[in-house]
Amino acid sequence: MKHTIPLILVAMLALGATTTEAAVHYVCEAARGKCPKPPVPPTPPAPPAPPAPPTIAGQAAPAIPAIPAPPAPPAPPQVDLPEIPAAFHAACADKPDGTRLNLTMRPGEGMGGVCEKEGGKMVFHLRSYHRAD
Repeated sequence: MKHTIPLILVAMLALGATTTEAAVHYVCEAARGKCPKPPVPPTPPAPPAPPAPPTIAGQAAPAIPAIPAPPAPPAPPQVDLPEIPAAFHAACADKPDGTRLNLTMRPGEGMGGVCEKEGGKMVFHLRSYHRAD
């Protein structure tokens, strides 16, 4: 019991020392009369400046310029197709309708096409032309 009371007092002082209070303590030491008014507490520090606004979050996205319409394609080059030789029409004479033929006009130049019945006889209809430059 002798040791219990001092132990409790020490514990209470230790708890009081560890807790922080924001209170102001003023003790009047005047022997007579009124005590002077306590000093005015200092003004609190100015709050910190607000953080810079976010650059993307919360703000509208920057406007993306419209994509311009693609330009019109250039006109295809003019191709001078030669006349279909009579020999190609003659090659179709004995062929059935829809037969595909690839015929050479001269080295590096040829025509491909289909034999079709037109006006009672088989004629060659051009589908492709090739000329090596």
